[in-house]
Amino acid sequence: MPWFIVVCVVTLFGHAHIYTSNQTKMLKENVKLTEQARQIEHDEVRDLMFALQEERGKNEVVAAQSFVAGVVDTLNRPDHYQEIWHSGYDRGTEVQKYADSAKPEATTQLGF
Repeated sequence: MPWFIVVCVVTLFGHAHIYTSNQTKMLKENVKLTEQARQIEHDEVRDLMFALQEERGKNEVVAAQSFVAGVVDTLNRPDHYQEIWHSGYDRGTEVQKYADSAKPEATTQLGF
């Protein structure tokens, strides 16, 4: 009978040791997977930031090219842009004159 109790106690401690070692192993694997997930996330963020920086650089280049092309076109055809500006100014002036002439009619119709 005492040997039976000793065997039961030893078996119990053996199971407890196996259980704790399995739990430790699982926790270590969880920590490892969490670190790998964090590293992947960090790498993706870094890649996205790099892509964003590249796109901003491309946009700046396109904007600079467009500005230079506009300046060169203006220098090559100054009369064309002068005509566009004057025609726009003239249209605006005509609209303002029409609006000014319509104001007295609108106020008399409303009884002001």
